[in-house]
Amino acid sequence: MKISFLQRESILGRAGIRPLTCMLSLYLLTSVFAAQERNYKNWMNEDVYWIITPEEKKAFKKLKTDEEKENFINLFWAKRDPTPLDEQNEFKETYYKRLDYVNRRFTRGPQRGWKTDAGKILIFFGPPRERQSDPETWYYDPIPYLGLDSEFKVIFNNTFSLDSQMTSMTVLKAIDEFPQQIIFNPDLK
Repeated sequence: MKISFLQRESILGRAGIRPLTCMLSLYLLTSVFAAQERNYKNWMNEDVYWIITPEEKKAFKKLKTDEEKENFINLFWAKRDPTPLDEQNEFKETYYKRLDYVNRRFTRGPQRGWKTDAGKILIFFGPPRERQSDPETWYYDPIPYLGLDSEFKVIFNNTFSLDSQMTSMTVLKAIDEFPQQIIFNPDLK
């Protein structure tokens, strides 16, 4: 017995296509939500890992909806905007440019550039004014808002790991306090 095209379409429409369409739609919807959730985890655990405060991290983990998370992220960057009256957030733009650069420059194998000490220093302080090797030493101009009121240097060992014995306590303190120091607008809610 031959089945005509119209009969085939009718049979598939009732028995095959609708459940398949529903399954495909459910899969795509689940994938979109899973991808969005991964993006939020990447934002907290990678993008802003060095600059999110412990209190902010704890608060972000409690959020349930995407809308709450988006509002949190917007407020997070607004608090770090040094010129909140203009539309541009210079800090956020500079931060993501530095993050992109260190990931391209310092990524080695599975270790992403932002996880390295050199990547962290470059994200925090930007590119050095001058570099010397043996040992790798980066020289910076003063950054007063971080408590670095005079020229300073950061010294690395042979693997670009921070040499905390050779780097001044003032610089180490600025690194430790960086997440708090970059909140220019703490009263925003």
